[in-house]
Amino acid sequence: MLEWLQTFPGARVAVLTDLPEEHYHLELMPVVRGAAGRALLKRKLAAWPHAQGLHTAFLLETIKTSRLENRFLFAGLFSPPLIHCLHALQAAALSLQGIYTQAILLPYCLPANAQRLSDCICVHAEHTTLCLSYFKHQRLCLRRRLSMPTQGMQDVASVIPALTQLHRELFSQFGLSESASLPVFCIIAEIQQAERLTLPAPFQYQPLTEAALIAAVGQGSLPTGLRAVEWVAMHAILADQVLPNLAPEASLLPEKLKRLQRNIHVAGVGLALLLALLAGFNALATQQLNTQAGLVKAQLDEPEAMPFAGGLRAEQLPAIHALTRTMQAISASARLPDQALHDLQPILSGLRDWQLIRLEWQAEPPESADPDAHQTQLLKMTFQQRETSQHTRAVLEWQQLMQRLNQLPSVKQLQTENSSQQSTTNGRQGSTDPLAMLGLQPMLTLTWAAVQQEGW
Repeated sequence: MLEWLQTFPGARVAVLTDLPEEHYHLELMPVVRGAAGRALLKRKLAAWPHAQGLHTAFLLETIKTSRLENRFLFAGLFSPPLIHCLHALQAAALSLQGIYTQAILLPYCLPANAQRLSDCICVHAEHTTLCLSYFKHQRLCLRRRLSMPTQGMQDVASVIPALTQLHRELFSQFGLSESASLPVFCIIAEIQQAERLTLPAPFQYQPLTEAALIAAVGQGSLPTGLRAVEWVAMHAILADQVLPNLAPEASLLPEKLKRLQRNIHVAGVGLALLLALLAGFNALATQQLNTQAGLVKAQLDEPEAMPFAGGLRAEQLPAIHALTRTMQAISASARLPDQALHDLQPILSGLRDWQLIRLEWQAEPPESADPDAHQTQLLKMTFQQRETSQHTRAVLEWQQLMQRLNQLPSVKQLQTENSSQQSTTNGRQGSTDPLAMLGLQPMLTLTWAAVQQEGW
């Protein structure tokens, strides 16, 4: 057979077995998560006597007794010729899809209504061997093989005791109710055999012919040399389902690498198609933007086509100009105090003996109606001597304040007032009489130089 397989280089090989050397064992383990749980499962599986290269373990269910426990099924196969065949397949560059047993794949061969059942028993005959399998949620839990004196299910007397014994084991290990109905699917060659078999309660007898199994996979005829159960199991393998596998990890590695390579190729093709689609959308959007830009350019090249430019008359220009200058004047007036406050900030921030208690600002309209006329600003500042100040130092600081204000180029006039007297100095002169202003609240009035209105 190896020579025949070597005529198909790069082929993928799947092995289906149904041998007496198959062993199945139920194992209860405490629920352990993560790497510790995987390590515990490997130790338990390595200690199983039938774990000799071709073996696996899969979780059946989680049950709660005094603690949470996982119920695993250990499956093992001892076949030295098959192990030798795996090495020959690797040497011939043939990838191995997996090693499957007929017993594990049997629930995938049943009709769809049987696969949805939570508990069921399947009975079928293999020559002079009677096979009984119990499935829970489409997972093999128990398997029994019994020898019969005749071929097929003609010996009804050997079927009922075997089912009764199996039901007792299920009652003790899985806690099934003795009175609960339990479906039993019997795979028979012809429908006439169904009349020969009757089962007592709680078994619910459901015959299943081999022709119905073959029809379920869409095949009209059974190949020569194969049984119906084997033919249906092959189609379950070819369907690329995730099935329990007994092959070693090292033998499955080439197939996993090929599958990964195929996935990368498919992802690359999908990404290339996506990029091409995005490029097409970008090209279409660019074309639409160019079309809109051409329309706008055509309108700009033909002023008469624009509604605003075409509707503007010469007599409207003076009104628009006046409105523009008015808006400029309003904008400039709103920004008038900025420069004055900016100039006063470094002078007033250094005072130690005098405190500014009031600041008033006003802008006087220009004397003429000319839009280019200048506006005048008045700043009134009221000071108060601090209680902790010294007399001599306060007089000296006030003189320095007056000098610094007089030195500002933007100050046009400076006036000093208090409660007892008023002195006016024109031409950048201020009152510096210390006896007249100490102990009072002097007020300085600054007339700011003309400010040119900002235009657009």
